[in-house]
Amino acid sequence: MFRFVNHCCVPNCRIEKRNIVGEERCGIFTVQAVSAGDELTIDYCFDCSKVSIACLCGSVCCREVIGARRDKRQY
Repeated sequence: MFRFVNHCCVPNCRIEKRNIVGEERCGIFTVQAVSAGDELTIDYCFDCSKVSIACLCGSVCCREVIGARRDKRQY
């Protein structure tokens, strides 16, 4: 399921870890209204990564980078 969710700096979903019958499970939950056919997005926020990639999400609030700080941008 997660392979079908893309990055956006202003995502419409979030990942939550929940305990279901004694086992930890991850789920994708919307944080705003999503219509049929809308792309599901999460914020990858690789803040701990030493490598970064250019963000092409197109959001008005785009950080331009996914990963390390802008001055360490690598592609």
